[in-house]
Amino acid sequence: MPCREYSLADLDIAKVLIATSDLKRKCVFVVKENPGASLVRTLSKFGNHFPVGTSAAADHIREILPSHISSTSRREFFSFERYEPGISTDKPTTNDIFNLFVKGSVRSDYLSTSVRTHNFPYVIKREEVELISDKIRNGSSVTILLSRLGNGKSVLSEMICANLSSAFDVYSFVKETVAIDSEIELLRAPDRPTIIFIDDYPKHIETIRKLRLGSSNNQFLLLTARTPRHFTASKPPAACLRAE
Repeated sequence: MPCREYSLADLDIAKVLIATSDLKRKCVFVVKENPGASLVRTLSKFGNHFPVGTSAAADHIREILPSHISSTSRREFFSFERYEPGISTDKPTTNDIFNLFVKGSVRSDYLSTSVRTHNFPYVIKREEVELISDKIRNGSSVTILLSRLGNGKSVLSEMICANLSSAFDVYSFVKETVAIDSEIELLRAPDRPTIIFIDDYPKHIETIRKLRLGSSNNQFLLLTARTPRHFTASKPPAACLRAE
């Protein structure tokens, strides 16, 4: 992978990095553990920062290198949204925890950090996260999470996506647009292992049918539904995992 070095003191470079959100998303800063608040604020303007230290980062790269598949150029999606896990060095406040457990308002960067690192107090990494992640790694092409209302299906699903995001591309279904058929065609046989998350799947049976039609071994569906809706759905997909 080619590396380039630029000085952020160069105002023209800084303007490009800040103005181009796509470029900002691709910038990664590896810094020592527990960086100062001032450094965090500065780096956040230009990209994601990972407070793991260079040695730990190098170890992780060596670990994933044998199974790494280079990404091809990405096209813009409208019906599906690519999941981009963030890493936060800010500790959750009491307000953040209250909003999560009472209002169901999730900070995705906190959740991703909590799942992928140790000693980050935001969500509890339930044993189901690894159980379901292992089933997907082992080739479960369609996985359905069921529970009654308010039992945490969406949070569990996002934890699974965060847990697998280093080895899988992850997309979530957002809404049906005029581009959906061409996007489905791309997601039927992706170059890399790809998880497609669809919430309340009984509403989207036709979309699921199209995704599965002629799909490759690189496509994995992660679906959720309330238990009663699953059992009354028209032709529900197979391979069900209960999450209650």
